[in-house]
Amino acid sequence: MTLWAWVTHLGAGTYAAAGAVVVAAGSGWYTRRQAVTATRQFTHDRRPRFTAVIESVNGGAWYKLTLRLDEPSPLSALTAEIRTKGVQFAGGQGYGPYPTATATWTDLAVGDSAVWRIDLPRTGRPELLAVRLTCAGATRHERWTYVVETPVPQPGRISV
Repeated sequence: MTLWAWVTHLGAGTYAAAGAVVVAAGSGWYTRRQAVTATRQFTHDRRPRFTAVIESVNGGAWYKLTLRLDEPSPLSALTAEIRTKGVQFAGGQGYGPYPTATATWTDLAVGDSAVWRIDLPRTGRPELLAVRLTCAGATRHERWTYVVETPVPQPGRISV
């Protein structure tokens, strides 16, 4: 039996079943794509929002970086990495005795703040501090990484 004879010998039910398989596969692919898109949108909508502030302490003797979680939900972990040259987290804050560019914080509720002491250069200070945040939510699928910026206080000028 030739291929053509075999194909023409198949009944209409076989063609209908093959068509149903193709439609089902296409529907499954489309549904999966919609689910991935919805999950990405949900994760983006739940991205943590922070207010970042650098404050002078003791008349400029040292400075602290405060990251307040404004919304939308609590975090299980926060990693902050300073991306601005010449600025770093001061040593002795629980992660080692030496200055570093990376610091962590755990269990941050909405309205709470992560606060670290930072070292700023005495001269040639940058205008903005860029901090890369890696946030972990309540589930292992909730992860966000992005950069926040905040103005750097400039030393006061003494006029004569």
